[in-house]
Amino acid sequence: YLGAKYICLEQRDGFLYDSEKIRLKTIDLIRREKTGIVFTHLPFDYHIDHRITSQIVEVASMLSTLPNVPSSETPLEITPLLYHTSPLELTDPLGKKITSPHFFVDITEVIDKKMEMLSYHQTQIKLMNVMFKMDDFFDEMKKYSQDLGKLAKVPYAECFWQHMGKGFQKDPIIQEDLKPIIVNG
Repeated sequence: YLGAKYICLEQRDGFLYDSEKIRLKTIDLIRREKTGIVFTHLPFDYHIDHRITSQIVEVASMLSTLPNVPSSETPLEITPLLYHTSPLELTDPLGKKITSPHFFVDITEVIDKKMEMLSYHQTQIKLMNVMFKMDDFFDEMKKYSQDLGKLAKVPYAECFWQHMGKGFQKDPIIQEDLKPIIVNG
């Protein structure tokens, strides 16, 4: 749809746990795709699957450069940049507000495309209706983008955090590439 590939590691919703097997699958994927930038959930997201995904992806990104990791794929030369996406309502599992995003991206010009892309995620639409009593998934997602937009002082936005942990690149490549639509709120 956007010129990107959809790759699924076949993990079942609600049953994800960190294991050597899924770490190695994730390392293989990062290496095979020669990934330079990785997006994942925040480590303190409201949803347990998201927190575990964040943990797996962080470790796999770091280990993707190490030659002693058992993999048929060639190690990367440099650790990928790691970015975190926003959880619903910017809260942690206990409902506490989380740290302010590092930056916002103005998505006003592409909000309709975002809504169209969300329409392909039918399993999540049903899940959100059951879990969160969202009668209109699209309206809720658009409203959330509006709420982030208010924080960024634009009509619609998404927000991100750059992983700044030891061993990770700190270059603001995304922020520089998207400079015309980056806002700091």
